Amino acid sequence: MRLHPRLHILQCIKQLVVIAFITVLFSYSTGYCDTYFVALEPLPPFINKGFVKNNDPGLSVELLKKIEKKIGAKFVFAEVPYGRLKLGLKNRLYDLVGHMPYLNEVEEFYTYALDVDWSIDVAMDLYVAKRKFLSNPTRLKIGIPRGNKDFAAEYTGLPLGLFYDKGSIESLLEMLVRGRIDAYWFPRASTVPHLRKMGHKIYYKKLPIKSLPIGFSVPNTERGRKLKAAMEDALQQIETRELFKEIYEFNEMPDEGEIN
Repeated sequence: MRLHPRLHILQCIKQLVVIAFITVLFSYSTGYCDTYFVALEPLPPFINKGFVKNNDPGLSVELLKKIEKKIGAKFVFAEVPYGRLKLGLKNRLYDLVGHMPYLNEVEEFYTYALDVDWSIDVAMDLYVAKRKFLSNPTRLKIGIPRGNKDFAAEYTGLPLGLFYDKGSIESLLEMLVRGRIDAYWFPRASTVPHLRKMGHKIYYKKLPIKSLPIGFSVPNTERGRKLKAAMEDALQQIETRELFKEIYEFNEMPDEGEIN
C-alpha cells in the first residue's frame, strides 16, 4: 500500500529521530566523551616529525594515546610550530598543546593558560664547533628552532639578540658545522642523535645547569580545566618512567663533553 506523501515524510522523520536517539545511546554506552584538538611541535624523540601519520610518532604521542584511552576521549592531533602553539592556545583554537616548559614559560603565557601537573626533565645544552666558544656565550650567534627564542633568552639569561631562529633542528646543525652560526641551543635528547648521524666533532655544555621540565598546557577555561583534571588523574595510573627510559639515559650524560 502506498502511503500519502505527508505520512511518508512523517514516517521518515520518525525513523531519523530513532536513529539519532540510538546513536546518542551508543555514544554513552561506549564511554565516548569529548573530542579534543591537540597541537604538538615536533621535538624528537618526544614528538617525531610527521607524527600524525607516522608509525613511530614519538614517546609523548604514545603517552597521549594511553591517556586518551583512559579518559574515554578522542584526541585529534595536528603538527604546529612552537610560536603558533601559544597563539592558538590564547585564541582557544587548541585544547592541549606541547611540549611547553613546565611552570617556566614567559609570565604572559599564564594569563591565558594552565600547565597539566606532569612533566619530564630534559637537559638543555649549548653546542659549538669550537670548544673555546663555550667559555663566553654572550658573544655568540646562537641557532634555535623557529618560535623558541623568547623563551630561550628568558631561560638562559642570555640577550634575546643573540638567538637566531630561522630554521629547523637539521638545518641549524648544518649551519653550525659549516660555521654559519657560532652555537646551537636545544634539548640534548633532540640534538645528540642528529649529531651522531652527522659524524662531526661538536662540543657541548649544559646551559643552564638545572634541567628543564617539559609537559603539556591547556587553555584556562572550564573546558581546559576539565581536561587538565582528567589527564592528571590518568597520569597517576601510567608508568611513565619506563616509557621515557631513553630520555633519562640522555640526562645522565656528563654536563660537558664532546659528540663525535
